[in-house]
Amino acid sequence: MLKKNLVRFAIAGSLNTGLFYALYVLLVYIGIPYGIALAIEYGVGTVSGYFLSKYWTFSDRAATSNGFLQYSAAYVALYFLNVAVLGILVETGVFGPIGGQVVALLATISLSFLAQRYWIFSHKKVKD
Repeated sequence: MLKKNLVRFAIAGSLNTGLFYALYVLLVYIGIPYGIALAIEYGVGTVSGYFLSKYWTFSDRAATSNGFLQYSAAYVALYFLNVAVLGILVETGVFGPIGGQVVALLATISLSFLAQRYWIFSHKKVKD
């Protein structure tokens, strides 16, 4: 089951992250400050990501009503981690906002999977 979840997470996450990273790039490209672009990316990406995870990645149609609240709480924490990593990379000149966001995403992906598998969608019996 873990392998199936991991593969589905990789597919759904790649699609969702790719789509909303493209939105982030577009917003930065047209002159929106990277912090605002990131907030927009996370806002819309969190909603679509929840439904992808709930109905496909973890096939959890019976999730509790707290599922979206837990997912949102996890993504608020991930957002602040992302802001911190991206801000450090951009403000120190290591990366620009586009490349820096790729690095910041890499820092949050594993934490996202762990939060979803073992906290948000954990009420299902997990067989590894």
